Amino acid sequence: MNADVIVVGAGLAGLAATHELTAAGKRVALVDQESAANLGGQAFWSFGGLFLVDTPEQRRLGVHDSFDLAWQDWQGSAQFDRLLSSSGEDVWAVKWARAYVEFAAGEKRSWLSSLGMSWLPTVGWAERGSLRADSHGNSVPRFHVTWGTGTGVVAPFVASVKRAAEAGLVTFHHRHRVDELVVAAGAISGVRGKVLATDTGARGVASNRDEIRIATALLAVQLGIDVPATREQKAVHVRELRLRRRHLHRVRAGSLDGPAVRGVVIHAPSRACRDRDPRSLAVGQPPTASSSFSIAASSSGEPWTFGPLNQFLAERNQ
Repeated sequence: MNADVIVVGAGLAGLAATHELTAAGKRVALVDQESAANLGGQAFWSFGGLFLVDTPEQRRLGVHDSFDLAWQDWQGSAQFDRLLSSSGEDVWAVKWARAYVEFAAGEKRSWLSSLGMSWLPTVGWAERGSLRADSHGNSVPRFHVTWGTGTGVVAPFVASVKRAAEAGLVTFHHRHRVDELVVAAGAISGVRGKVLATDTGARGVASNRDEIRIATALLAVQLGIDVPATREQKAVHVRELRLRRRHLHRVRAGSLDGPAVRGVVIHAPSRACRDRDPRSLAVGQPPTASSSFSIAASSSGEPWTFGPLNQFLAERNQ
């Protein structure tokens, strides 16, 4: 699959971002260091309390709230004091904060309700601070607890992302730990990190951090060799690796530097290899053992078809 967007982390924020992207028809590579059992991350265990402003639940309890009051409370807690400094560190912080309070006082409740969420009739008063409107903290109750708590918050987004995966819009890359962003020409073009060993632990159980080491995942990408996770699985691949070992030095994933792993999206525009002898794509130095991977986001929307190179090397092996 050729991804339009890479989402790092399959917690609630990552799932919500993926939901919105796929709703807009975008293709997403969803990368997370945990297993599929941990979709939703820590939010699954939360109490499910959401910051909402001027809601039916508040009005039913006689709580008078508004965007202006909520924004005043937020500024009292944030204490943005670096707006006019030489660094201007708080300029973007203020913009993000105001946008979120506007969201909480506007479409947030109706949007979540459309996904199937509902809330308890009582409203909690979390982070109440000094109880004054001109000081820090929430001056009125705004803590809306979702039916089903954190599980009820996560469930609609998990379902949405799984449906998108079935439709071919999402590819999951579990057990891929992102260590750095790939920057090209001043813009972030992808991510790079380590592939971790398979872990079958239940949700919430600490998973291993063992890095899989293979003799170049570039080969795995180009020739479709699975990444073995255990000693037993490695034995299955010995024959195929021996057959192709003499061609290892020929494999290179387009112009993207660094190793990669099968199942992880690497994009190169098909026009870049159009009308070219497939042997001209098989260049490069012998790779070293590595557990690294790279993912590149697509800028042109044109997928690279690996068929010609696969066919060329298959013929050489006969």
